[in-house]
Amino acid sequence: MIIAETQRIILREFELNDAPAMFPMDSDPKVLRFIGTPPFTELSQTETVIEFVRRQYLETGFGRLAVVLKATGTFLGWAGIKLERSPVNGHRDFYDLGYRFLREYWGYGYATEAARASLAYGFRNKGLTVINASVDAANGASIRILEKLGMSRLEEFIEDDCLQYWYEIRAEQFR
Repeated sequence: MIIAETQRIILREFELNDAPAMFPMDSDPKVLRFIGTPPFTELSQTETVIEFVRRQYLETGFGRLAVVLKATGTFLGWAGIKLERSPVNGHRDFYDLGYRFLREYWGYGYATEAARASLAYGFRNKGLTVINASVDAANGASIRILEKLGMSRLEEFIEDDCLQYWYEIRAEQFR
């Protein structure tokens, strides 16, 4: 199901057949550099993630979305909002913006475009009042995206021995 679209991309619910296109991203150490999880070694690991995300759609009405090129349907990565139930920086049960893209699609503005569409969907279609994001302090590219979106850095915290930044945007701040 298509959730959002822009001039160049479509954000849609994941399908299990996205796994072969997503696996190279999940197994790329450079993509995962700031994530804190080891690269996947088996396609079945990506399939398990997709199944988990699809359950999130049903249970919470939210979850990361596949991002594909509108013109060709080519899988670029994922973006979206999820309900984060685990504690992060002393917060729990918050709406978390996230995105991850195959390395060959970095630098084209897709992450910013997909993240902006995700925020619009969360605020305008789902009635959210606040959306958060956390980012490794060394991930300059992701920090630039969050700040381009109008998100404000509110706090610093340590997670897994790494300095992290906590960002927030409220519905009335989003343009």
